[in-house]
Amino acid sequence: MPRQRDYTEDDVKRALLAIENGASVRQAAKQNKVPFSTLKGRRKGALPASDAFESHQKLSIEQEKHLCGWIIVQGMIGRRPTHADIRAMATSLVDPTGQTEFGKKWMMAFMRRNPSMKIARTKS
Repeated sequence: MPRQRDYTEDDVKRALLAIENGASVRQAAKQNKVPFSTLKGRRKGALPASDAFESHQKLSIEQEKHLCGWIIVQGMIGRRPTHADIRAMATSLVDPTGQTEFGKKWMMAFMRRNPSMKIARTKS
C-alpha cells in the first residue's frame, strides 16, 4: 500500500512559488513541509503522481467526467447508482463489447479521484 503523504498539492505549489520568489529549494521545502526531493523533481519537470499515472488508468479524464455527469443525472432523477451500476457504465465507456474488466480497487480509486461523488451501496 502506498505511503500516506503529509503534504498536499497546494503545499507543493506554495513551495514552488516561494522558490520563484527567491527562497532556496531547501528553505521552501522546510517551510512548506514538502520533501526536498519532491520540489527538486518538480522543478525539473516531474508531474504530480495523479498526472504521471494517468496513462495507466482505464478511463481517460474525459471519460471519468462523463461518468461523473452520468452519476449526477442518475441522482437527479432519483436513482442513485450502485457500485455495480457505475462499473457497468464505466465498462461500456471503455469497451462497448464488455470485455474490459476493472480491478478490485478501481471503484475506491475512482472515488478518491472524484470525492464529490456519493454512491449508494447495495444492501444484502
